[in-house]
Amino acid sequence: MSNLPKDWKEVLIENVFDNVGGTSLEKFVNENGKYKFISIGNYSKFGRYIDNNQRIDINEKSANKILNKNDLVMVLNDKTSTGDIIGSSILIEENNKYIYNQRSERLICKDNIYPKFAWQLLNSKYFRKKIVSLSQGGTQIYINFPIIKKINFFLPPLEEQKKIADILSTVDKKIAFVEENINATEELKKGLMQKLLTEGIGHTEFKDSELGRIPESWEVVELKEIVKDLIGGVSVNSEDRLKNNEEYGILKTSAISNGKFFPQFHKTILDSEISRAIINPKKDHILFSRMNTPDLVGESGYVDNNYFELFLPDRLWQINVKDRNKTNVKWLSFMLISNEIKKKIKNAATGTSNSMKNISKPNLLKIIVPFPPLEEQKQIAEILSTVDNKLENLKEKKQSFEELKKGLMQKLLTGEVRV
Repeated sequence: MSNLPKDWKEVLIENVFDNVGGTSLEKFVNENGKYKFISIGNYSKFGRYIDNNQRIDINEKSANKILNKNDLVMVLNDKTSTGDIIGSSILIEENNKYIYNQRSERLICKDNIYPKFAWQLLNSKYFRKKIVSLSQGGTQIYINFPIIKKINFFLPPLEEQKKIADILSTVDKKIAFVEENINATEELKKGLMQKLLTEGIGHTEFKDSELGRIPESWEVVELKEIVKDLIGGVSVNSEDRLKNNEEYGILKTSAISNGKFFPQFHKTILDSEISRAIINPKKDHILFSRMNTPDLVGESGYVDNNYFELFLPDRLWQINVKDRNKTNVKWLSFMLISNEIKKKIKNAATGTSNSMKNISKPNLLKIIVPFPPLEEQKQIAEILSTVDNKLENLKEKKQSFEELKKGLMQKLLTGEVRV
């Protein structure tokens, strides 16, 4: 870096950390152990510890793998070829609480690096990209620590490291606070969906039905009684890129997920194929994935606008309801993503392949659902939509903080801005 500040030094990882490799300890894991166990499943993409309740006790092999406060532990493997977690590093904040497994490396900070600065640095975009570029393997990549030891970076003076870490930690706290709100709101939505879609609003009289206890004024209907038709698209030749303003797109199956529609997930239709594309996503309709992987078949998404420049592929249906004076489309969208209905849809899907399942129109349309009066459907949809809007606002706020941190890291970790 030509404009490196005078008091910054170019160093290697081995100049700032001592390191100790992990040992295979999986066979000693037990639910009643005293220590938290750190293995590949405990690393988040962003260097946070994910507690999956794996615990371990002290024995002759694990005794020297106890981590101390301000140690870092880095994962050297990945379950993917793209490097989602490889190089992710967790900062240990308590003594005598964690033990680490094989393919994790313990990093002990030397006197010239501040642990919280080291955590920010190791999880920075520069480091993670560097580790991925140096990794080996195919579908599951890995890296050996002697290679990481030779990665170079620019190290500011210790006092500046502390200031940089404090600034970035402040933004991290904002992100963590928003994440807590997102998690709480998602739990609220889950509980509201369970209650509103089965018990309704303010009912005191209930009856037994094929679906269990429901309000007295509700019916139980098959989907064919409220769905007019399921219209599918066609398969067309396309380029896997976003279209420009003059082009037309064909949706990917990933364009719908958990009741949401994401029009940005599409491919560009070849000019010679445009005449074959027939079905556009229409406002106040539901798109439904009739063919997908076993865990995604039956996904659906509510369309809140008209998209005349986009078309449906043959693996997506557009759901039209029979009578909008009896059925609120937004309510139906929430019903289709409720836990019970999603289970029924997946059970109704068929296919011999472990990688792909399909649901037929007859099998989908004979699924039974609880059916409130129209006005109550609208009230239920409005309540759940309000929670959805809050979730969207929180996710946008989180993204803005993440963008802020990305910009700060670029400037602070390169010395472009001094503190």
